[in-house]
Amino acid sequence: MTQKIINWIDTSEKEMFTKQELLDMINSFNYEEDGFVVIENSLTIKHKDKIENLPKKQYELIKLLMKNKGTVLNKTEILKNVWESDVIVGERTIDVHIRRIRKTFPEIPILTKKCHGYMWK
Repeated sequence: MTQKIINWIDTSEKEMFTKQELLDMINSFNYEEDGFVVIENSLTIKHKDKIENLPKKQYELIKLLMKNKGTVLNKTEILKNVWESDVIVGERTIDVHIRRIRKTFPEIPILTKKCHGYMWK
């Protein structure tokens, strides 16, 4: 997507932004924590040289935990924020998603706080 925008700027007769300004704007939509980068509106997570397109709920779960770094989120809060009222799911759904995330990114700093919930360390 970034390259498409840059190409558009290159061919545009009237530039509204410089290439660097545009790249800075795009990067401002990303969220980074502990070397993990959430690339907004793409369902993509980047860590080191690994880039993964994730299922929507895994992506949203990572994003929620990252944005609340250091705070334990209980399963009710996670369900409310990630699943909203889309479907009725049980709390074990969160455990399954966390397990899959950890399988994809073994170094991800998501901690399990037994009987309390999960947190980004």
